[in-house]
Amino acid sequence: MQRKKTLFAIISLILLATLLLSACSGKEEKIKLSEMEDDLLLQTLTDLGVEIPEVKNVDINSAIRKWIVELEEDPTRPSLSVSWTVPYNLYEDLRDAVIKYQQDTK
Repeated sequence: MQRKKTLFAIISLILLATLLLSACSGKEEKIKLSEMEDDLLLQTLTDLGVEIPEVKNVDINSAIRKWIVELEEDPTRPSLSVSWTVPYNLYEDLRDAVIKYQQDTK
């Protein structure tokens, strides 16, 4: 009877240690930029060096999220073809940020 309890305790300890080690060694995957809440996304972009311009009568935040989704799918996609340099520069800054963020999460 005592041997069964000891054997059960040893097996339980081994199982518990295995579970703890596998939980600790599991690499937690970072969330995609496009899946972040607005506040966290803007803060992360700022941390990555992106300056978001204030543009009157334009919802720049919805454009940013759309561009980030595009760039996460293909960071090499062609730049915007616009004559206004503000969105072009923002798009290129977002490209750099997406690439940096993806490299940091690997």
